[in-house]
Amino acid sequence: MLKTKEIIKLIEDFAPPELAEDWDNSGWQINLGIEHTKKICLALSPSLEVVKQAAQEECDLIITHHPLFFDKINKFSTDNITCKIAGIAIQNNIQIYSAHTNMDKAPEGLNHELAQRLGLKNLFQINDFVIQGFTAKEYSLDEFIKYIKKQLECETIRVINPQNKTTVNSVSLCTGSGSEFSNSADTDVFITGDVKFHNALDANNKIILDIGHFESEKFVVDLFEKIFKNKDIQIFIAKEKSPWLTV
Repeated sequence: MLKTKEIIKLIEDFAPPELAEDWDNSGWQINLGIEHTKKICLALSPSLEVVKQAAQEECDLIITHHPLFFDKINKFSTDNITCKIAGIAIQNNIQIYSAHTNMDKAPEGLNHELAQRLGLKNLFQINDFVIQGFTAKEYSLDEFIKYIKKQLECETIRVINPQNKTTVNSVSLCTGSGSEFSNSADTDVFITGDVKFHNALDANNKIILDIGHFESEKFVVDLFEKIFKNKDIQIFIAKEKSPWLTV
């Protein structure tokens, strides 16, 4: 068991809150003033399934990447899924804390982790969200796609390749929904999730690989787990899957 404030400090030392974007809602989502935590549930998103799992596992605290609260709520009603999730958490004395864009932008955070998992070398920051690097060898596009699928355990990748390029050496990336940054770096490939139609049209001379929002960020639980390594706390990793079913 640890003091809850010690747990939050470990997260914020890794991903300082001041790195979060102004529009973001990182930090406490539900703070019930519970001073000690015995068991943490780690998850990408504070979904209904996740909070039910946390309650069943008798967790005191849920730590997620995605915040529970984004949109304004004018009344608390279980007709609203966010309120329903919050209600279940409160009924079970479960607090919820999220590290969102500060975890994306942290020096060893999500974007860096994705680059590491893809074996990219000579990494450098393009802007707050985009990292650029180079593959260990020159790949054909087909080889690189197969490599990504294996490394990230993702089933499908959407490919935008207006110039029909066939080789890959330089890569830029942004986890989550980063299509707005697709032209921020002069690389062979840009990797992200949730690519919008007009961003796809603007791909110009670059290959864009949409690996999926969930697939690009699901390993945030591994980062959280590393933060609490060798600490006197029980860890439960929620079972999650992408909400998309490809048919």
